Amino acid sequence: MLWLRRRGRPTESRVLYEVSPDEDVAQPCIVRMLDGTLVALVQKKRGQSIFIRSQDGGETWSDPYRSELPAGVGGIGTLGVRRDGRLVAVLEKSTEVLHSPSVKRLTVKLPDGRECEKYVGYRYSSEMRLAHSSDQGRTWTLGSSVAYSPLVAAWVWVGGRILELDDGTLVVPLAGYLSEQDMSGIFLSSGVLRSTDEGATWSWSIIGRGSQSDWLIFSEPAIAKLHNGTLVALMRVDDRVKKSIPGDPRGSRTGLHRSHSTDGGRTWSTPRECLAGTHCSVAQLADGVLLCGYHRAPRLALSADEGAHWYANMLWVTDKPRSNWGWYTSVEMVNETAAICIIGEYPAKNIIRFCMLRRQP
Repeated sequence: MLWLRRRGRPTESRVLYEVSPDEDVAQPCIVRMLDGTLVALVQKKRGQSIFIRSQDGGETWSDPYRSELPAGVGGIGTLGVRRDGRLVAVLEKSTEVLHSPSVKRLTVKLPDGRECEKYVGYRYSSEMRLAHSSDQGRTWTLGSSVAYSPLVAAWVWVGGRILELDDGTLVVPLAGYLSEQDMSGIFLSSGVLRSTDEGATWSWSIIGRGSQSDWLIFSEPAIAKLHNGTLVALMRVDDRVKKSIPGDPRGSRTGLHRSHSTDGGRTWSTPRECLAGTHCSVAQLADGVLLCGYHRAPRLALSADEGAHWYANMLWVTDKPRSNWGWYTSVEMVNETAAICIIGEYPAKNIIRFCMLRRQP
């Protein structure tokens, strides 16, 4: 049997979590525990982390419960599941000045006629550390700091879930800045941090390098570990070239780009565009097919060749499926014949929805 191709579609979506319209929620994340329990995280704008779990494959869900985090450590940036069954998280406390008057957005005209977008004066700082939970997110034990040198600033996000490889190596996808100049202009690069000693030390491996010389930025990396050990990364890529010259492809190099690693994330292939979308999550299903959730509009795509090519590209089942109604999809395998997808509403940001995918005979 194969996962549904063009003849199939997701189930109608259901509400997973909802608050009053004046109390925004943010980005959702879902993981599958070793016993099959599904644990969903909902980040709230004020730094609170809400968890909801299902022990029957998404048919029914627990009441929401709040995570108890020590004061001063920030919020949960992303999740993963350790080989011993514990939840692992990166906690992040950050400051940024994107909407400050000190940040300027400029149009740069190059000698060859291209026009490019540039920022000046942006600053971001963060502190990150590991934490573990043995009770599905209710309480947490603090672990080591996550040192991200040589980056001068970095951040994690819910789509970039933490992986533990078969040899115990921790792999944390993240984006950041390799110099003060990159940070000033918001030229993001993406890659992974790797630790072979439970977070005591970390090493950085780059996947996509953002720079003013090429006018590309790489952000929001999401990584899946395949059954054969290969790691597949998908990243959001934005092109800062806003006006190109005839015959020059620059200005249209956006979309999700794919890279892969066969050595546990130490080195990566050159990123190549694979999907016309942004802000994705990716997971391998039981039979090896990759599932990717992304937007805009919210879609679900499948790949049978490790993400090189994608089929289906299914729209969510809604009243206006092609509209820009949702963002930040998180996808996960449920069992051998089902997968789950959760998404945040947009522009009404107070609702989290989910739908199911079922394999066709």
